[in-house]
Amino acid sequence: KKILADVKDLSAVVEGESVDVATARYGIKDIPKDQQLEVLKGVNGILKPGGIFVLTDMISPEAEGIQEWINMQHSKKQQLGGRNIELEGECYIPTEQEWLAMLRKAGFEAEVFGYSTSSVSPTVWLTGNQFGDLKDPEVAIEAPKKRDVMNDLLLAAPEEAKTQFNIRKEGEEVKIDFPVVIIRAVK
Repeated sequence: KKILADVKDLSAVVEGESVDVATARYGIKDIPKDQQLEVLKGVNGILKPGGIFVLTDMISPEAEGIQEWINMQHSKKQQLGGRNIELEGECYIPTEQEWLAMLRKAGFEAEVFGYSTSSVSPTVWLTGNQFGDLKDPEVAIEAPKKRDVMNDLLLAAPEEAKTQFNIRKEGEEVKIDFPVVIIRAVK
């Protein structure tokens, strides 16, 4: 049986220790840093002993300044999409080592299963309604301006960030490659 649920409140829809496999894809980084460990403990709480949790999410590089830049960039994108950081908190993209440490603190045996790259652009965010629902006439007017803000922010990135994330112009598009880790965690 497949269950889709808000990872921040799994106990509301899932009985404790009743799930064989849980996955989270590109979502936990969007939770404030001070809440991520509790969310992972919540995932552990719904898994049966020996249950498997597969986390697929972005990772920040460990280079000083670059982690801060990528988190600032991601937070700006979310704010342009409507996130109120005063009420919802600010997102946080951990490093690979931070992901592993959090999973272990949450009670998992965790290991990296693989890596991937997510190549995206502000235009992809626009057409994917990440700046608001384009069917709304007001959003349809404002959203392209938000894309342009993100294009400018990416193009103004520090040189080390441009290299680290392969930020580039391809024709009229500005693209960025986010490193992604796939972690297998066993309860």
